[in-house]
Amino acid sequence: MHGDRERNAAQAAAGRAGLPIVNTLPRPSPASPPPGTAESNRGPDGAKRGFRWGRLVFVLGLAAIGGMAWVAFDAEGAARRHGAGMAEVVCRGNLVNLGLGARIHAADNDGLFPDSWIQLTNELSTPRLLVCPVDEVHGEAESWAKVGPANITYEYLGKGGGESQTNRVLTFCPIHGHVVLFDGTLVRGRSRREPLPIHRRHGIVWSDRAEE
Repeated sequence: MHGDRERNAAQAAAGRAGLPIVNTLPRPSPASPPPGTAESNRGPDGAKRGFRWGRLVFVLGLAAIGGMAWVAFDAEGAARRHGAGMAEVVCRGNLVNLGLGARIHAADNDGLFPDSWIQLTNELSTPRLLVCPVDEVHGEAESWAKVGPANITYEYLGKGGGESQTNRVLTFCPIHGHVVLFDGTLVRGRSRREPLPIHRRHGIVWSDRAEE
């Protein structure tokens, strides 16, 4: 309050002397907008600032796609490096992909399965899927044109079959004992000392699970 009287007296003296009166009071600084409002997320130039969620989602999506591509590319190499456990995982993956390829073919051909693996060159990415990673007898073919009996671990059993035969065996791994059915189901193998959970009837191989 004492300061106000001094400022008033100084302004009065300046007026009597014919000098311009200058307001010596400090100018109030503009109030900052409350946090969390639209104004608080803008910089001095009016542009929006803050966390870019769209950019983060885009980057994470690219990272996920790259990671899945690397896993698919390195699966068989990992099987050789980490032993039998990883090899069995790769074997199951091969069988699932073979079953999916056959079902896609059937969907495009009135429910009929192909006569051999060779007819799935459009549905399967590589002939390497035909060989179990621990198979020491059959080798991987460089291309589909070079695929022969020496390049196939998983015997094809779907010739002449249709989608309605859901309990029919499409193929199996003679090493791990895994079985793939016409409906895409993967029946995991038992101990190597036990027989495969399949049986043959009228020239067709069926699963031992209850028929549908």
